Amino acid sequence: MPKPTKTVAAPAASEGSGAAPIKVGVYSYYVLAVLLLIYIVNFIDRTILSIVAQPMKEELGLADWQLGVLSGIAFAVFYVVMGVPVARLAERRNRVKIISGLIVIWSIMTAVCGLAQNFTQILLARFGVGVGEGGCSPASHSIIADYFPRKQRSFALSLYSMGIPAGALFGALIGGWTAQHFGWRMAFMVVGLPGLLLALLMLTIREPLRGRFDPVASTEAPSLMDALKLLARKKTFVHICIGATLATFANYGISSFAVPYLLRGFDIKLAAASSGYGLVTGIAAVFGVALGGWLVDRFGAKDRRWYTWIPAIGVALSTPLYILTFAQTSLVALASFVVLPAIIHYLYMGPTYGLTSNLVEPRMRATAAAILLLFMNLFGLGFGPTVVGILSDIFASNAYAGQFLTDCPGGIAPAGSAAPALAACKLASFTGLKYGMYVAAAVYLWSAVHYFLAAKSVTADLAVYDH
Repeated sequence: MPKPTKTVAAPAASEGSGAAPIKVGVYSYYVLAVLLLIYIVNFIDRTILSIVAQPMKEELGLADWQLGVLSGIAFAVFYVVMGVPVARLAERRNRVKIISGLIVIWSIMTAVCGLAQNFTQILLARFGVGVGEGGCSPASHSIIADYFPRKQRSFALSLYSMGIPAGALFGALIGGWTAQHFGWRMAFMVVGLPGLLLALLMLTIREPLRGRFDPVASTEAPSLMDALKLLARKKTFVHICIGATLATFANYGISSFAVPYLLRGFDIKLAAASSGYGLVTGIAAVFGVALGGWLVDRFGAKDRRWYTWIPAIGVALSTPLYILTFAQTSLVALASFVVLPAIIHYLYMGPTYGLTSNLVEPRMRATAAAILLLFMNLFGLGFGPTVVGILSDIFASNAYAGQFLTDCPGGIAPAGSAAPALAACKLASFTGLKYGMYVAAAVYLWSAVHYFLAAKSVTADLAVYDH
C-alpha cells in the first residue's frame, strides 16, 4: 500500500504574505506569456533539424533512418531521462531557477549542432539538446497550475501548448530562409544562441505558492513509486497517456519529414517549402490547440466525458484526412487538404494536459506531467520519426530497381549520373516517404480508441478531488 500523504488546507496567499488569495490577473498572464515564449524557442530548437534535414542529408550522405534517429530517438531518450528527475526536483525546489538553467544548456547544444561534420557528432549534440529540454515542460506545467485555478487550467495549458505549433511556424520561417541563403549550419546557430536571453527573462518570474488555488494541498511530495502507483490506478490517466503517445507518434512522424516530402515530390525550394509548411500547419495548429482547450472548458463543465470525447473525435478524423492529403499530386491541393487535419489533430493537447493536472494533488503535478511527457516523447517523439524514416528507406528500396541505399546516397544519385538514374533515385525517395507518411497517419485512429475508453472513467477519477 502506498504511504498516504499528509494534507492541509491550502494556504491563503503567496508564501510568507499572509494575505487573501490573489485572483487570476495580469501577472498570471505575464507568467504564461513568458513560459509560452520559452516553449516556442524550446520547440524551434527541438525541430529545426527537420527543417534543414534535406540539405543536411545530401551534404552528409545520410539515410532516412538516420534522419529519423536524429529527429526522434536520439533526442527523446535524453529528453525523457532528464524529465522525471528534474520534475522530482521541481516538486521540492525553485522551479523558476531550474527552467532558467535548462534554457542555457539546450540553447548552447542547439548551436553546437551546426558545427557537426558527421552523423555521430550531430547525434551527440542532439543528446545535449534533449538533456536541456527534458525538464522544462513538467516544471512549467506545475507553475501554470499554481497561477490558474482548476476551471481555467485546460485553457491556460492549451495556450502554453501553442508553443508547439508556434515554434514549428517560426522555426520553419527562420530556419528555412537561413538555411537556403546561409546554409543549414548557420540555421542552428541563429535559432540556438538567442535562447540564452530567455534564461534571464525567466528569472523575472516569481516562484508561486504550490496549490494556492486548490482546497487541499500536500505538505510534501509523494515518492516517485507512490506517484506511479496512484497514476496506474487511474484508468483515465492510463488511457489518455496511451492516446496522447500514439497521437504524438503520428504527429512527429509526419512533421519531421514534411519539408523533405515537399522538396522530394514537388518543384519548390527550401525556403518556400519550409515557410509554406510552417504558415499553413502552424496557424492551423495554433487554432486547433486553443480550440481544444476552449471546447473542453465549455462543454466539460456540463459533462466531463467531453474532456476525452473532443480529443477522440479530433484524432479519429485525422487519419482519413491526412491520407487524403498525401494522396494529392498538386501542391495547391495538398496545401488545401492539410489545413483541416492540422487543426483537429491538435484538439487532444490542451484537454490531455489539463486532465493530467486535475487528476492529482498539487505536489504531484510536475511528476504526473513528466510521466505523461516521458511516454509521449520516448515512444511518440522517439519512435515516430525513427519508424517513418526506417519505413521510408524500406518502401524506397522496394520502389527502386537496384540497391537504393547504395546507388542513391543521401537519397540522390551521385554527381554526374545520367538523367534516368537521377529521376529513379528521386522517385523512389519520394514514393518511400509517402507510404511512410500513410502509416503514421493510420496511428491517429489507434489513438482515438484510447480517448474513447478514457470517457468511461473520467467522471469518477476527477470527482476524487472535488470539494
